[in-house]
Amino acid sequence: MNNKSSSDIWVISKGRFSDVNFNKIPGIHIKGPVMEYDISDFGKYMLNPSPVYIEKRLVGCRVDFIPKISERIKKKIKKILPKKVHFIIKENAVPYELLISERKNDYPLVKEPSLSLYFDQIDESLLAFDITIRRLSRLNPKLISDITGICEDFGGSRSFLKITGNIREKIDYIKNFLHKNVGVILERAYISNGLFEMRGYDFKSFNPLTSYKMIKFFAKGKIRVCVFNSSGEIDCWVDNIELFYFMHMLQHSLQKDVKFKNALDMCINGEALPLRIFFNKKFLVDYSEKNLPEAYKDTFDFFSMKSEYKAAVVDSLKNLQYSIAFNCISKSDSGNGKIVTSVSVMHNVKALEPIKKILPDLYSNINKKAYVSEAGKYYLLDSISGCQQHE
Repeated sequence: MNNKSSSDIWVISKGRFSDVNFNKIPGIHIKGPVMEYDISDFGKYMLNPSPVYIEKRLVGCRVDFIPKISERIKKKIKKILPKKVHFIIKENAVPYELLISERKNDYPLVKEPSLSLYFDQIDESLLAFDITIRRLSRLNPKLISDITGICEDFGGSRSFLKITGNIREKIDYIKNFLHKNVGVILERAYISNGLFEMRGYDFKSFNPLTSYKMIKFFAKGKIRVCVFNSSGEIDCWVDNIELFYFMHMLQHSLQKDVKFKNALDMCINGEALPLRIFFNKKFLVDYSEKNLPEAYKDTFDFFSMKSEYKAAVVDSLKNLQYSIAFNCISKSDSGNGKIVTSVSVMHNVKALEPIKKILPDLYSNINKKAYVSEAGKYYLLDSISGCQQHE
């Protein structure tokens, strides 16, 4: 595959007034102008409310046991008694056991297929000695009420996995797929609070020439946004308008932050696996004269500022910061990959209002670098990147 330039990846175009008649949208009466945008397949994935498929590593399970007869009797009595006297009957917690494999999850990400297969064969041969497998084999299915899988992400965070079937089938599932990647269905790519799951998007299939129409208008007292498919029909509605603004901020990062673009470029070229994108409006780097962001490193010397003016600038940098973080795990020729994190630190021009009068030249210089979008007027304050060995 020919490597694509990181400059190829994009999210959303600037808006333009639409000359298309959208009044035919069923049940929608549009008031005012309609703005139209082009959105890439990458952006469409992030906005789409449809479920996404990802894989997680199965590392164990939770075994819930059937309560003792005495506990079941207590529960039945409680149902008969009024709620105000429920405190009289003390119920013990439902007995359960967490079975987490003690084997190290090193997730070897290797480029060479034969070496990857070799690791898998070693992994398979060690399964019979795993403490979780041995414990499950000794359990009596008749004493178990349920079994829930436990999965682990690359970053080490864990989540439960619902398993279908009877108890015996659930035990067999854990035995067969322990330390393997299993399919997990998420409700959508957008998890919550600015966090997007990116493992469901195939970066290697990204085509910069593929675009979809998206419109924004005012109806029923609020802003509405919808995305069309390639046939010109409505594909999905963007119910959370904040996601629309996220796309503009992400586009700005891709245009101005080379390090950030390069991280996504690694995924496009198959050199890394994507993890997540996180938008943080409450981000704060406590800058100082000795620790200036990239955008201001040469500014103080160039404008020959007084110490009190420098302090005023530094104070303004601590307000209205906005970060966009992308992390992925790189592939290596052998062994573990590294978790690569790239952060674009954006700064709202509004934060510079206090220095506008005392340092008009500095303000004008920064203002020219700002990107104007419907999310606001921001400029790239800093670019932070780093990596850590995944263990």
